[in-house]
Amino acid sequence: MEDNRRDVIVEWLQEIGKAWLNSQCKDLDGRIPANVIESERRRISLLISAKDVLFDDCPYCRILAEGAGEQFAQGFWHFDGSHIDSLFEFSTYLTREEWETEQRRWQEYTEEFERRWARDHPAKDADRVKPGDDDIPY
Repeated sequence: MEDNRRDVIVEWLQEIGKAWLNSQCKDLDGRIPANVIESERRRISLLISAKDVLFDDCPYCRILAEGAGEQFAQGFWHFDGSHIDSLFEFSTYLTREEWETEQRRWQEYTEEFERRWARDHPAKDADRVKPGDDDIPY
């Protein structure tokens, strides 16, 4: 009985997810989320106007929007991933195995780079930061 209920809930949630992914979304200026996701995965730029990036509830944005005639050209709407974890779910890899292989390759590359850097750029005693130093120069 419990398994049947769980299956019904999972199916219901999947239907809701599919419906949302394939419906116009107000938060995406009427775009369909599945299309936006596919464009991003394929690195296809989405065009927006300057008015699209202004917030309606901001008085300064409203003033800018009123004055934003033809002088503002089209721009690109993109999600650059700068604040997204580099998890498989956000990657362009089709399988977790491909993603894991790439993660291992990057880890090996990084370790090799750091070994070479340490060898080719030995730190002077004055440059070394000791644990607990609060006077770290930036």
